[in-house]
Parts: sequence; structure tokens; C-alpha cells
Amino acid sequence: MHEAGSREIAVVERGEAVLVIDGGTHHLYAGDCVTFDADLPHHFENPTTEETSLLNVVSAGLRRS
Repeated sequence: MHEAGSREIAVVERGEAVLVIDGGTHHLYAGDCVTFDADLPHHFENPTTEETSLLNVVSAGLRRS
């Protein structure tokens, strides 16, 4: 779990990934970048047998009041 108000940025460096977030599914490919509320339920999956590389950055509490 990430702190409430956290943001996450993920870049697919190599291969493919699936982002499952808050009930939705998003297919990502090398070069794709996503930004989302990191405190939502989420995870990444590799839908292939090939190696996948992701770079993730989490910034905590950006939406604090």
C-alpha cells in the first residue's frame, strides 16, 4: 500500500506489461508511460514469456491538503 495522495509513474523499458488498476486493465508496450494515483489498488503483470523491464517512481503524499 502507498500513502494516501501518492502518485506513481511507470515506464516500460523493454517488453510488455499489463497494468491492472481499480478494476481496469491497460496493456503497455516498450516506450509507454503511465501516471496514476498510487493509492488505488493496482499491480503489473507480464502477459508474455519474454523479459519485461519497468521503471517505477512513487511520489508520496502529493495530494495532501
